[in-house]
Amino acid sequence: MKKILIAVLVIAMTFALVGCGKKPSGGDATAAPDSGANSAASDKVGISKEEGHIVFKVSSEFKLDENCWMGIVPAGREYRKELDADEVDVIWTGREYYDPEVGGDYTFIFYPENISDIEDGGYAMVLCDNDDEGAVILQFPIEVKGAELTADLSKLKVY
Repeated sequence: MKKILIAVLVIAMTFALVGCGKKPSGGDATAAPDSGANSAASDKVGISKEEGHIVFKVSSEFKLDENCWMGIVPAGREYRKELDADEVDVIWTGREYYDPEVGGDYTFIFYPENISDIEDGGYAMVLCDNDDEGAVILQFPIEVKGAELTADLSKLKVY
């Protein structure tokens, strides 16, 4: 189990290092076009598809603990507390990579086989600063269809 975890971390770190400094393209099939409603959204959160995985990069301007998480929750409400989001999350992932000495973005990876287990429809993506009575620090709508996920970053809310 440790070897698998180490291999996954090495792969994630490789992805992160390769992607450092790159901004996700707005034309990616998994990202909704930016309508200009929140032009700063692309500076805070990016989404891309790397080797079939859906990768979110979050600006290091946010202060996240080691046990922070990003997850898919039911749409239709505004989540402000980690506990509220944690009670209803459909799927979540922890931070894959961040090195404060190197800088760059926080990286969160969602695997298509996990996304395909979710019922198609509208959801919200939340980012929680820690998993111990923390806060939701951002939220935006997403659409799940099969193993694909489309994010509407023009409606990004930062708390």
